[in-house]
Amino acid sequence: LMDWAFTGPPAARRITASCDSRNDASRRFLQRLGFRQEGLLREHISFHRDEAGAPIWTDTCLYALLKREYRRTPPFGT
Repeated sequence: LMDWAFTGPPAARRITASCDSRNDASRRFLQRLGFRQEGLLREHISFHRDEAGAPIWTDTCLYALLKREYRRTPPFGT
């Protein structure tokens, strides 16, 4: 999918991704693909509510991969 995104047409210059900051598996996966963390959106989104019905806010990690960095990404599975 990333090969297609970076070779186009139209070819992307960067790909972005985001995940719940508590999801360690997703964070490791993005890093393994070569994505770099660019930011953290604090108390960004709420999918659940507490016992009183108030939203439980969670942080979101922002990642990006530039086309020029993509070729240096190690092959999947190493």
